[in-house]
Amino acid sequence: MKPNWIWLSTDTVEPDSYAGFKTSFVSSGEPVTLRVAVDGIYAAFINGRVVLFSQCADYPHYKLYDEITLTDIQKGENELYIIAWHSGVNSQIYAKDTPGVWFEVLDGDITVAASGADTPSRLETNYKQNYCKTITHQLGFSYYYDNSFDNTAPYLPSTVTEKLTPVKRPQKPLFLDGRIPATYTDKGNHILVDLGKEVAGYLDLEFESPIEQELLITYGEHLETGKVSRIIDARDFSVEFKARNGKNKWFIPLRRLACRYLEVYFKEPIAVEYIGLQHVYYPVTAVEKELPDPLLQKIYDVSVRTLRLCMHEHYEDCPWREQALYALDSRNQMLFGYHAFGETEYPRSNLLLINQGLRPDGLLAICFPAGSDVPIPFFSLAYILEICEYVKYSGDRELLRETEKTVKTIIATFESKIAGNGLIPEFPAPFWNFYEWSEGNDGNLSGVGKVEYVEDYHLILNAFYVYVLNIYNKTASTSYNTERVKQAIHRELYSEERGEYRISVKGTLYGQLGNSLAVLAGLGTPDLLEKLVNDKTLTPATLSMKPFFYDALLTNREKYESYVIDDIKNVYGKMLDYGATSFWETELGWRDFYFAGSLCHGWSAAPVYYLDILGYTKQKQ
Repeated sequence: MKPNWIWLSTDTVEPDSYAGFKTSFVSSGEPVTLRVAVDGIYAAFINGRVVLFSQCADYPHYKLYDEITLTDIQKGENELYIIAWHSGVNSQIYAKDTPGVWFEVLDGDITVAASGADTPSRLETNYKQNYCKTITHQLGFSYYYDNSFDNTAPYLPSTVTEKLTPVKRPQKPLFLDGRIPATYTDKGNHILVDLGKEVAGYLDLEFESPIEQELLITYGEHLETGKVSRIIDARDFSVEFKARNGKNKWFIPLRRLACRYLEVYFKEPIAVEYIGLQHVYYPVTAVEKELPDPLLQKIYDVSVRTLRLCMHEHYEDCPWREQALYALDSRNQMLFGYHAFGETEYPRSNLLLINQGLRPDGLLAICFPAGSDVPIPFFSLAYILEICEYVKYSGDRELLRETEKTVKTIIATFESKIAGNGLIPEFPAPFWNFYEWSEGNDGNLSGVGKVEYVEDYHLILNAFYVYVLNIYNKTASTSYNTERVKQAIHRELYSEERGEYRISVKGTLYGQLGNSLAVLAGLGTPDLLEKLVNDKTLTPATLSMKPFFYDALLTNREKYESYVIDDIKNVYGKMLDYGATSFWETELGWRDFYFAGSLCHGWSAAPVYYLDILGYTKQKQ
């Protein structure tokens, strides 16, 4: 019995559609293994219990299945039901493909059920089909669920579709950890739900409604004037639920939410048994560590918590607004995670997924998977760096072979761009020349492809190129020559008067990040470190780039270790003073990006790494 890709028996496939697939199998009492792949998102139930669920992060050319082995399936006949959500519209967490479901059930080593033309399937009519209500353009669609009726749509045979045979996702499945405690405040026409801290999970509802009515459920990370900010520019942080008259109990883990607060709006008041989220996380165990300083202990613990909140099917930049895998963000998350969790299976899985995102022009896409794409050249170099760091922490050199073709293509692309002056110019559209969210370094996203391209040469890109290739040479025993670019950086970007490097050849700004990378590339005079610390005219490094700033300073650890620790206390302590339960995207918090700044961002968990490597942590016995 061989599984096939299947979908509903219909000639019409619309975006934002939901389908259900049902089969039965007989268990002998042996452990039961379930494998599931879909295009999009799914939840699988055995005898009404959720056993496996995921946003299937893969590509049309690289299909993956999730696998779980269950030891508590009843002997005899069992029912498997899978709900599949087909987006059909590109986003930064989904690459558009034709719909499909693939599954297999093994009793011990024997296949006892598999997807095929005889698998009964139907529309999931309780979900509003083809609604296409967007939360954010990165994240994709929200949903509307109508609980006022029972789905009586007939089951029909499925249609076999053509897709690649999936391979096993090389990581563990996600884990549900029950309802998150919540407190409720009656606000008249709505209820405010406080989950107590930043959390990630799936909406879970249990309440009594006096009438059949529509509920609007908004969610967010903070309260502005006592309310959740639902609409932020073109974003809409809400889902909708139509309640039946009487008891409503509902939980289907498809669209993951992240927030601290929910607001539930209604026409007639409801009696709440529970409204909140079921906590979901990737199953890693944090290495418990003690620090002598109470403030540093709290900073360390919140940093670890931030990392965990940004780990699901893959690393996420932020679980609230995007849930997207970026090469730069994941580089930080992997490096910090080696010290927080002491495992390398999950980073390896992510690195292999990123490896599938090579574009025809020789650089990586912005996210993985991604159907909508504004590629960032700097992030392609970050991928090479995170591969080297993975090899360092894991000892697994096989990954160098598996990613070699992609890495060599990226390097060749950069080499081909080196101009007559010895520098790599900024890339024309469709590339976004982003480095960090600071003046002179954000790449003007709104101008990509709209403003006439004027060639310029950036310190950060060129210094990072030298730094990364030098590390790759040592890791992979290669011999890429970076000396020409290194000399050109000093010749074209160095100011003798200031003793610092400009952000760009045509610019007049100077920055901490660029000069930190210059130090790491082997450039600058010995007093450049002092300027990094004391020159207040330098554009400061942001949270995402603090690691390179700290690394530069720690090239003289004896002199600057205390500065790094004091900076961690100051920067992260301020967030804690504001009540942070996870660390923010930028130091402005929610006020940044026109009030869309994330209060949980994986790239900001740097204290885990630096407190550990500097010896401030002690593993609990």
